[in-house]
Amino acid sequence: MSSFTWIPFYTELASKLLQYKTRREDLAKLIYSNFEKKEIKFLHDYDGSDFKELDPFTVYSVFNRSMKNRIGLTQRIKELFGLKAMVPVDFEGIPVQSPMNASYITYSEDRSPDGKDVDRLWKLFEQAQDEKSNLSKVFDAVLKQRSIAIPKLTMGLYYICPNRFLALDGNNRGYLEHYGFDDWDFLHLTYSDYSELLELVREKMKKKEIMEISFPEFSANAYAGGRDAIIDYYSNPFQVYIDLLKANHNLILTGAPGTGKTYLAKQIAQKIIFGEVKDQLTEEEQTQFNEQCGFVQFHPSYDYSDFVEGLRPRNDDNGNVGFERKDGVFKKFCKEALLESDKPFVFIIDEINRGEISKIFGELFFSIDPGYRGEKGMVQTQYQNMIEDGDAFKKGFYVPENVYIIGTMNDIDRSVESMDFAMRRRFAWKEVTAEESYEAMKDKMVHAEEVKKRMTALNNAICDEKLGLNKSYQIGAAYFLKLDEYDGDFDKLWEYHLRGLLSEYLRGNRDAEKQLAQLKKAYDGNTESQNE
Repeated sequence: MSSFTWIPFYTELASKLLQYKTRREDLAKLIYSNFEKKEIKFLHDYDGSDFKELDPFTVYSVFNRSMKNRIGLTQRIKELFGLKAMVPVDFEGIPVQSPMNASYITYSEDRSPDGKDVDRLWKLFEQAQDEKSNLSKVFDAVLKQRSIAIPKLTMGLYYICPNRFLALDGNNRGYLEHYGFDDWDFLHLTYSDYSELLELVREKMKKKEIMEISFPEFSANAYAGGRDAIIDYYSNPFQVYIDLLKANHNLILTGAPGTGKTYLAKQIAQKIIFGEVKDQLTEEEQTQFNEQCGFVQFHPSYDYSDFVEGLRPRNDDNGNVGFERKDGVFKKFCKEALLESDKPFVFIIDEINRGEISKIFGELFFSIDPGYRGEKGMVQTQYQNMIEDGDAFKKGFYVPENVYIIGTMNDIDRSVESMDFAMRRRFAWKEVTAEESYEAMKDKMVHAEEVKKRMTALNNAICDEKLGLNKSYQIGAAYFLKLDEYDGDFDKLWEYHLRGLLSEYLRGNRDAEKQLAQLKKAYDGNTESQNE
């Protein structure tokens, strides 16, 4: 099923747009000045001139009238309106407007005699976000306006409140007919009819007569031709990570210890570079991977000179000691990426939170921002005046658009708390759970089924509120790969690896020994031991 990353973005935009209810001319100027004519060629009056004011639904049409460059357009919307929500990486279940009929306001000369078409659209937009409002009067009034019909109107409502309204576009109408609503005249509904339809659909969902559990899921499946058609996409364990990374250029994998975040990061890099994850790389492929995938592990002593550039001592021919500017590991990597700009390059930062982020990145906070990749994100580095002629970054440093960054971090590491907020908002974040780590590693385990039972029981016990812990302290599947070293002996795994870690978790607790014993009991469970 889709992760529906678009919902927070679309709903936050709806809230932001309300600020322009009395500033409609400002909204029009904002859109016209930040989008090229070809991107908003549907947005003009009869004589080709710009509209002097805009309604909020039409703003959504700017990035919902084509499948092309949706991520790029939403990125621009995010910047223009200062949205905090992540740029969507999926658009599952979002109907697309007719390219040349995407505007909710029609030509000036075709509008209603009272001249209040835009007013009514704003009123509907505002009231739709208030669940207590009765939309009957304004909905039916807007429906009478030129260029407005049930499909377009319900699509607009779905954009801003996807869990409250269902779009009645062609795909959803067909899917509704599949579920027995074939006697409804969908194109000629009043608000009373539409409201009744929504309630019937919700009731069928509750009774499991409709297998989807929400309007977004219903719409996603309608577009995919039914539930079975979309399983392949989401059963790909790497797809969500790939989508997040491609959309944001920066991704941090978080999770409990042993969830295989570093291993996963390298698999994601393989998928980006080769288009697939390989069981084993040939010598030629390994060379290519080493060229296109960089790796570094942060630690408290790591700094700007290691990462970006710094002064390093050197001896001249006369034995005198001096200093010269040297590129850091990330700057060197970016130079390599510039030479092959048609290929993706992935830079992995293991335990990114263990370094002093502001000290390491310096002015690169600006350059790594997904919205400022390439030359538009150029900055002057600390030793810019010492860079030699002919250097690729002589005029300034920037992060090439073909460079992707993956960071990893343990949730329970105390240094997480000191992670710079400016850095936090420049990355997409994805948790790797213990369950997900098991699914990814089970084929490499001895006694995989027994591992699942013990790991699940232990992690459930760790989350017992009496211990004062949470799922960040759970045990990932990577620990159980060590069973191979002990011939499948679970007792040895506990004694040599798990006991010490769990004791550290419980340190300072009054009943630490008793609690550790409870965890051991859960670990042993009621299943027959593999060691007996």
